[in-house]
Amino acid sequence: QTVLVEFDKEIDVEQINTIKGVVKTIHVKDKQWLCQGADAEDIRPNIFNFAVKKGLSVLSMQEKEKSLEEEFQELTK
Repeated sequence: QTVLVEFDKEIDVEQINTIKGVVKTIHVKDKQWLCQGADAEDIRPNIFNFAVKKGLSVLSMQEKEKSLEEEFQELTK
């Protein structure tokens, strides 16, 4: 699962990497992060709970679908 999330404040990579179930993060721009979860676990509740604990607001959260090419690359690793 891959989720694009935007917070109301900037955070650093060390903070966002503490979210349970998140295995990879990419800083997209400003306050937006792309978070990838492990397996089939839904990481959206964990992202929301992280924001609450840190005193952040989630401005947007969107699940991103993988392209056929991305799926193929994962299967052939």
